[in-house]
Amino acid sequence: MPQAIHLSSYNRSSTPEPYAQKIISVCDDKYSCLVKLRCVDPYNPDAAEEVLTELCLITPRRANNNKTEMASRSIAVLGYGVVGKPLVNDLLAKGARVLVVSRDITKLKDLPLDAGLKTASVDYDNEKQVSQVFKEHAVDVVVSTLTTDITIIKETQVRIGRAAKEAGVQLFLPEEFGFFPDGHPEDSMWGAKSLAASRLKEVGIPTTRIITGVFTEIIPWLASTDSKPGEFVIAGTGERKVSFTSLTDITGYVAHILTALPLASLEDKILLLEGQAATLREVAEILHKDVANLSSFDEITNPFVRNIQKAIDSGYGRTGFAIVNSDAPQEVVDKRSTSGNALWEGHCVDGYACTFFNRWYSQCLRSTTTVTSVPASSTTASVSASAALPTATGTDTPLHAAATAAGKLYFGTATDNGELSDAPYKAILSNTTLFGQITPSNSMKWEVTEPQRGTFDFTGGDRSHHRVAQPAPSMGRSRRVRQRDTDTDYGGPYNHCYIALCWESTHNLRSYAWDVVNEALNEDGTFRESVFYKTIGESYIATAFKAARAADPSAKLYINDYNIDGTGAKSTGIINLVSSLLEQGVPVDGIGIQAHLVVGTVPTTLQENWQAMADLGVDVAITELDIRMTLPVTAARLEQQKADYENVVAACMAVTRCIGITIWDWTDKYSWVPGVFEGEGAPLPWDENLVAKPAYDGIVNALIS
Repeated sequence: MPQAIHLSSYNRSSTPEPYAQKIISVCDDKYSCLVKLRCVDPYNPDAAEEVLTELCLITPRRANNNKTEMASRSIAVLGYGVVGKPLVNDLLAKGARVLVVSRDITKLKDLPLDAGLKTASVDYDNEKQVSQVFKEHAVDVVVSTLTTDITIIKETQVRIGRAAKEAGVQLFLPEEFGFFPDGHPEDSMWGAKSLAASRLKEVGIPTTRIITGVFTEIIPWLASTDSKPGEFVIAGTGERKVSFTSLTDITGYVAHILTALPLASLEDKILLLEGQAATLREVAEILHKDVANLSSFDEITNPFVRNIQKAIDSGYGRTGFAIVNSDAPQEVVDKRSTSGNALWEGHCVDGYACTFFNRWYSQCLRSTTTVTSVPASSTTASVSASAALPTATGTDTPLHAAATAAGKLYFGTATDNGELSDAPYKAILSNTTLFGQITPSNSMKWEVTEPQRGTFDFTGGDRSHHRVAQPAPSMGRSRRVRQRDTDTDYGGPYNHCYIALCWESTHNLRSYAWDVVNEALNEDGTFRESVFYKTIGESYIATAFKAARAADPSAKLYINDYNIDGTGAKSTGIINLVSSLLEQGVPVDGIGIQAHLVVGTVPTTLQENWQAMADLGVDVAITELDIRMTLPVTAARLEQQKADYENVVAACMAVTRCIGITIWDWTDKYSWVPGVFEGEGAPLPWDENLVAKPAYDGIVNALIS
């Protein structure tokens, strides 16, 4: 399977030779590598010519096993309380060398000294003393779990950060473990945490911030007050979503990343953990508690609880979503693509199942009833189609069978591994008369196939091929180079050489098509300034296609993008780019049109635009079709969605070289839309209960007309 372009380095000696280079294998013995180099002349760094045009095969070698090295890291934990104590135990269980630091270590109880734990008493305000302790124990990482005291958070922690930097500590985890702190007043606990983070950045020590929402364990305390004993008190609306995460998962996850991942991959990261999102009223219902509605937050006697409920009611309770504007906390942005569940599987309470969205985000969802992730807002609408709403009438016409009968190559869908454990879902997905093509929506993206530089993992993509019941859909497509693969994701480019295309050589799995380059253009048709463009220039696109052709000569190679549905500047840009690539002899076989559309606003120039693309002599494919609507779902919106799906499919049918259509998953149950577009959803032809909607009929109408 072709892998994306990977940045590597070339060796520049003290007396450089023109076009000096050093090729380093980045694959273990399970993989083979093809390498293509583009090096600059050391005497002329601005030179942009390719000096090696041949692809050469690298002898595979086994990657260094550094698990022992990582597990033996020296980690200092400041404090031994609610977070510190379980974290210490989890770190010791992972094999780390742990140092507990306290102002007076003799006051701490239940220290697991027999497990090899080291301890030290320090004056946190004495930077020299703190630094000396860190040096004596060769500390690699410092984790602060100190207190909720504002002065300690924003002043003492910064002094400790300076001491850690002076001692050569590689990573500092400040006391966060709560709400997303940005946007709060500085005189609040969360504002102090945000200020501390910015001051630590000024100190120059790399940090990892862990944002968790509310500890699940404090729910009884969170909703109690002296004046209402035994009742579940809510001072605000109680309708804001709150992220609840078990302390067990928090400390287990922190111990995991600090012992299993390279520290460089954690530098200056904000990792977001969410066990379950629920409103306070939903929590009260789950606990079978009567709600006592308070007229004022001042009725909550505990100031800490009062401030938490205020923050929740203002919309600051989510960790999967961050506030854009503190004056309008209902304006949230989806942060799940950068949240922190890297390679970690926690646990879910009874009745919930861990649902994998991507490498960085998993969520506990109800395993018996449908739950859709929706950003925090004052109102959240259900996206599920109820029995009162219209459903499809033409389900006796399978989509893939109808598409092939009409001369198209396939009708397909995206899916991902987390969904394949859903048996009813998998049964429909496996119906090859419905879906004749599969796209792994996340499992073949770069952040999954190379979770850290030089370490490759194609098992997710393999599962997407193998876990669908046989006979499997006949064609797949996956994507490689993406505009979101920025230089911050993998530590930045190394000079001007790069290694391209590693693929698994232990079996013969092949995709019908590869989205070789994805989302390369801005809305005005110019190039996005990705790490590839900034380091290599626009030739990275041509090189990626050439290398992909060498790796998989029989596959179709696509450039893929969004907002190129109708005519416009971006569509013109992609047409001009592909025309130029073809003139250079670059093997571009097709243009992929994502087609993430909105009900009632589908462009009227679809056919005209797609025909212009096909006139270049390439195929056109609809790669990620969905048509979202404003919630709640209504009969009128479903009817408009039906018409919109019919128009999109009809436009493809009218263009001979529009070879097929892929919907971006097939059921609203697993749509990405509600988690990204607040108040919108229901974009797919099946509802959350796996019942076909009128949109299905619209697709059929276009296919058989």
